[in-house]
Amino acid sequence: MNTSRTSGDAPHARERRVLIAHGVALYRAGVRHVLAGDPRFVVVGDADRADVAYHAFVEIDPDVCVIDHELPPGGCAETMRRMLARKPDIAIAVVGVKGDGLSALRLMEQGALACLGRESDGDAILRAVREVASGHRYLTHDLAQQVAMLRLKPRQDLLSALSPREFEVFRLVSQGMAPPDIARCLTLSMRSVANYTCQVKRKLGVTTTAEMVHLAVRHRVIEISD
Repeated sequence: MNTSRTSGDAPHARERRVLIAHGVALYRAGVRHVLAGDPRFVVVGDADRADVAYHAFVEIDPDVCVIDHELPPGGCAETMRRMLARKPDIAIAVVGVKGDGLSALRLMEQGALACLGRESDGDAILRAVREVASGHRYLTHDLAQQVAMLRLKPRQDLLSALSPREFEVFRLVSQGMAPPDIARCLTLSMRSVANYTCQVKRKLGVTTTAEMVHLAVRHRVIEISD
């Protein structure tokens, strides 16, 4: 990048480097197009899977990551955890978040600075990237309302008893992911996956995977296609 300027140019902040991680190529292209309209940002890479995203993150060292909530193969949580462990000040905006509030609240607790619902347009994405790049939090209006309602309620929701790692195991098991795939996705041993699954069942008061799926659907953690 050429950083030279004439004496008449106003000084400007350095460009913020952005990594886009989303399973849909058209979506990644759309985010690139949106960010191209703001000279403060430059997209330095993209990825369609969690493992590719993390390797790009290590190699590129971006300032901002835009990550799909459902980033294949198992969602964004483990990728976020690894990124934040390596670079605690990385600014993460998660897109495609379900509009139930609980997912957004969990993501914010895990270190995301912004959460955008599935219907968010380009203006919302640009605003979110601007906010997180400045160290601020951002929620789209629908998610902000849902999160506010959750915070006003007494924390007696069954799922609030789960730790972040237990919640991810719960979500992946409910989606039908096999234990070896969960272990690979969350960088855990098979024994740890089994232990977490037992802990989740105990805390939720269920004994079968089918009961876990029923709870996940009821609490809108997952959606069942017709």
